[in-house]
Amino acid sequence: MRILSILSLSLFTLISTAQKDPLDFYGDVMTNAVEGAHRSYAADIFYKELVSKLKEPNSFRDPMADIEWISKLYAADSTFRVLSYQVKINDDNFESYGFVQRQNGVVIPLVNKSAELEEDIEYLSLDQDNWLGVLYYNMLEVEIEGKINYLLFGYDGYSKYDRRKVVEVITEVTDKGVLFGNEIFIEEREGERPDKKQRLLIQYSGDSNVTFNYDDGLEMIVHDHLITRMGLMPGQGATQVSDGSLVGYKFKEDGYWHFIEKIYDYISEEAPRPVPVFDGKKKDTNIIGNEVKKKKKRPKN
Repeated sequence: MRILSILSLSLFTLISTAQKDPLDFYGDVMTNAVEGAHRSYAADIFYKELVSKLKEPNSFRDPMADIEWISKLYAADSTFRVLSYQVKINDDNFESYGFVQRQNGVVIPLVNKSAELEEDIEYLSLDQDNWLGVLYYNMLEVEIEGKINYLLFGYDGYSKYDRRKVVEVITEVTDKGVLFGNEIFIEEREGERPDKKQRLLIQYSGDSNVTFNYDDGLEMIVHDHLITRMGLMPGQGATQVSDGSLVGYKFKEDGYWHFIEKIYDYISEEAPRPVPVFDGKKKDTNIIGNEVKKKKKRPKN
């Protein structure tokens, strides 16, 4: 009887917690549950609860600081914000969710079509209904021809063996939608036509430490130089890993980010490690950059 009472009390506590703060509860489950089915179920409820919250009056003014499971990036003039998060359903399936919310309260859901965007991703113009689903961790604003371009740096769990990072571009946000992509990244090769891209994307092995971000000191977008090798994980095959050096993109007066093949004045502080580390964040922070709070353990599902 005592065991039954303890189980009943635990169940009551879980139900009460879920009802009191569903975003925190289901966000925890969709991130930390052992079973993929439980994470998927929690993700569905979390999404519905988040939509409801965003539809509340003056919700744009709510920073949602207590919701640690999602990334929240704001335009410098606070005209809009981008919300994004990612859920690992199983080893080969990561589901991405995103919203753009305008200052006037209009919410624009981003529809993840990454599974259908496997070819020429860097050259496509996209919108809110054709979104390359990723978790954004940084935003950079650049004025090009008198118009602000918002560069979003994002991470994608992608697959069992490989990860991806992307630099997406937002050129327009209106009540009707969002425009992604702008042909502002250029790589010039001698004797060839310049290769112009609308966004940047790299794919690399999940056990390789790869940086992709804006470096204030260098005033460049930088990422690890990748080389091909056979993967170390069983069944992985050929993959891309960091060789410890960096390449980058430098913004110039012509309005393009120019590819720099070698960054000579950068010295890596440490050799590449076979552990996923996201942009130098400490162990007590997550991919979004938020401090990880230690919580009391809940019964395993």
